[in-house]
Amino acid sequence: MNDSADEMAASEALRGREQLLQRLTEALPVGVLQVDARRRVVFTNDRLHEIVGTARATTLDEHLATVIDRDRPLVDAAFDAVLRDGVDDDIDVRIRHLGADEAEVRRCTLNLRALTGDDGEVTGVIVCVSDVTERARRRDELHMNANFDVLTRCLNRASTMAGLEALLAAPFDGSRPAVVFVDLDRFKLLNDQQGRAAGDEFLGVVARRLHGAVREDDLVGRMGGDEFLVVCPGVSTAAEAVRTAIRIAESLSHKIRLKTITTSSQVSIGVAWSSGTDTDADTLVAQADAAMRESKRRGAGRPVLFTPSLLRPPSQSA
Repeated sequence: MNDSADEMAASEALRGREQLLQRLTEALPVGVLQVDARRRVVFTNDRLHEIVGTARATTLDEHLATVIDRDRPLVDAAFDAVLRDGVDDDIDVRIRHLGADEAEVRRCTLNLRALTGDDGEVTGVIVCVSDVTERARRRDELHMNANFDVLTRCLNRASTMAGLEALLAAPFDGSRPAVVFVDLDRFKLLNDQQGRAAGDEFLGVVARRLHGAVREDDLVGRMGGDEFLVVCPGVSTAAEAVRTAIRIAESLSHKIRLKTITTSSQVSIGVAWSSGTDTDADTLVAQADAAMRESKRRGAGRPVLFTPSLLRPPSQSA
């Protein structure tokens, strides 16, 4: 009778723990997924299926079928590492519910933890799945506001200068960064005559043309007001820097159609490039600015390459 009572007590305690775990997983705001060593699904809670958008099934692949194709190798590698070596992992993936619009991509964090037997052998994986879409969106917005100009989506001044400083500090490989300083000559007049909305629209068009005229790894920054700076890494000669500036000038030479008017675009462009390793970011930008002012003085809208003579007083530059 005593043995029977002990067995009943142990069984009741086991049922209590099972109920506790069941109720706990139901109350959690995260999805819970358990698989065995052969990747067969042992347990899921309702929240998991709400997050990933799949129905209950027997295999891991079926449960995570909504993970986008680009992130599938990351998921497979993480499960392989946990099941093979018992290595816990935290990964970020993107999912798209079946039938959802292309833009409706959710971002999720998967926390994978190994389950082991008494002998230490891995018996499965427990995974907590969190929908972090809104948190990631807020983080991206903070990053965007801290590093980009909200109006033009170009880098802001601080980020542009930081990018240039990093390029100048990189080991010398035979090429150096060049900078192209762009000033919009008639922007103030447009802003005064047509209003700020037209001026903002004009700046947006200029920014898009600048991005379209440069290489993929070039940095396009707005330095403030109507001034932009293009940072070009890996430039081997001054002539190469000038060719980039000419391409920019040509892209901005065409008329710009706004909502209220069609207007011309006139720019002044200065170029600076140093083959040495002792030029800092402020100096290089100041040189491009001086060249831009000479371009403005000439009034032809053509790029001017910086030379030391541009820093001399007018009486000595003849």
